[in-house]
Amino acid sequence: MRSTLRIVAAVVVLVVLLVPLTAFASGKPCPGGKPCYTPGPCPDDPVASKNCAPDAPPYYVVVNRTFDRLGPKYGTGCVPWILQNPDCKDCTSSEPACQAAAIDVEQIICGYEMPNAGAQAGDVLYEMCCDCANNYKGDWVYRERVLQYNQATGAWECPDPSDWMPGLPPRTGIDLPTPIVVGGLALLGVVMVGAGFAVRRRTVRLV
Repeated sequence: MRSTLRIVAAVVVLVVLLVPLTAFASGKPCPGGKPCYTPGPCPDDPVASKNCAPDAPPYYVVVNRTFDRLGPKYGTGCVPWILQNPDCKDCTSSEPACQAAAIDVEQIICGYEMPNAGAQAGDVLYEMCCDCANNYKGDWVYRERVLQYNQATGAWECPDPSDWMPGLPPRTGIDLPTPIVVGGLALLGVVMVGAGFAVRRRTVRLV
């Protein structure tokens, strides 16, 4: 009887843990109204991640996701910075949302995050954007910026970006937590199955 109750309790715990994880992976609202990751177009490429750049320079930023990820420990090809500008749909246009994204890159990334992460004048920043203008699934585009120090204003900046190019820059990897969610679900499943076998073996011994 106790073994049955333990198995039921384990299943209940698994279900409770799966609810926020599956909501996080599917983009549905999390319990309590907390924001969850909303998967959109331009998914990450697990194959490309095998050759991602773990260190900087060069630096990398994604400009139009649904959340921010900033801080000096980010900005590499494996874990780029992320800016929250989801309304930028046509990356190569002059639409207001994309102009706002460009300003964020200039002020937040070039003006603060890169110097705070130890970047030097001449370091390259790859600006990546998910362009949905011609394909609802999204197509990656990117352009290069070069960090400079403006002696006149005393500010770091990345003026005169290059033209947008199709695809992703070299050595770019996974930048979103989807693989972590999938891995977490798999790990929970393995743990629960292992617990079930352990309980069953103990029950057999007692019999």
